[in-house]
Amino acid sequence: MEKNWTLSLYGVVAYVTFIYLGQEYMKNRKPMDLRKVMVFWNFALAIFSISACFTVIPEFISYVFFAENGFHRSICGN
Repeated sequence: MEKNWTLSLYGVVAYVTFIYLGQEYMKNRKPMDLRKVMVFWNFALAIFSISACFTVIPEFISYVFFAENGFHRSICGN
């Protein structure tokens, strides 16, 4: 990240620009109904989060309780 810190800056500038331009673009338009899209998004995010928990938690527990250096290694280890 130290070598490519400008990528973060470009991302922030692009994000702020798109937010501003999006508001200007939608100023005189009818609002979109995104309820179905949001239901799908929330359902997909919940499924992903649950699967990530089932994947990460056993590995984390094995590092914290059964590995040498415990919690420190789970955070700082490779």
